[in-house]
Amino acid sequence: MAVIREYRPPRAKRTRVIGTVVMPNGTCRRFKGHDHAEVRQRAERACEEMKAKMQRKAARIHQISEYNRKRRELLAAHGICQNCGREDAEPGRTLCWSCRLYHNQSRSGARTAPPSPYKDGRRAG
Repeated sequence: MAVIREYRPPRAKRTRVIGTVVMPNGTCRRFKGHDHAEVRQRAERACEEMKAKMQRKAARIHQISEYNRKRRELLAAHGICQNCGREDAEPGRTLCWSCRLYHNQSRSGARTAPPSPYKDGRRAG
């Protein structure tokens, strides 16, 4: 428990206890109660729940990364594009030509040509 302090609200019969705790993820939370033991118990329960949630999240991230790694290996072994999973990859590459083109354009900041204002598709000017 980082900080525990007592206070008595106006028109209250009993004093209240506030505990400020640094949680496992780095945030601070306040817990209120009528005595020190109650505040400490609430804070410990919240810390345990947060630790369990963080462990579940880490396990899920590991599970997803393992699935993606195995998927990439399988697609590469069969010569299929690792991005779309539909087209054959170019020889010696991992992406098909359309995914490579899209990837290169998005990385370079290039934009595709705007659509023609004319019905027959001719360019203005």
